[in-house]
Amino acid sequence: MGFSQVTVENDPAKQFKKDLSKRVLFENINFSIQPPLHFIQPDTGFTGFMHIGVGASIAIAPVPYRSYKNVNEEFKAKDFKAAGSELITSTSIVLDSKREAFLHTVRFTIQDKIVERIVLILGTDEKTFMVYANYPALVSPLLSQVLDASFKTIEFE
Repeated sequence: MGFSQVTVENDPAKQFKKDLSKRVLFENINFSIQPPLHFIQPDTGFTGFMHIGVGASIAIAPVPYRSYKNVNEEFKAKDFKAAGSELITSTSIVLDSKREAFLHTVRFTIQDKIVERIVLILGTDEKTFMVYANYPALVSPLLSQVLDASFKTIEFE
């Protein structure tokens, strides 16, 4: 009779690394990320990616001269109900580069469709990046974990 032990990875983001594309560098803002597979970079000058099939997008917005911790506090203090949305989760995460970031999930409705938005706030004391992923809430079980894995690959200067 034989016995074997299998080690299971505790970080679910690592199991979704296989679902990521090659690293994409946005030279104009010194920012790179491995987007999820099948997210394309449009040739319109948009800083981000789109997945036409599920109606999802990832947008990257630099916020110069602002501390990411201050931006995060302002974001958490925002009145989401007044804007017709709801803050679902807020947590801090550690990127693969060992940098701290803040991850928030917001839910709102557009034309009777429930939409989720993941907002990642990261940066330094002098520069902040806000990364937004929007997608129909219906596909959240499929996309949220691979988006988390993608966000953890972010690198910036």
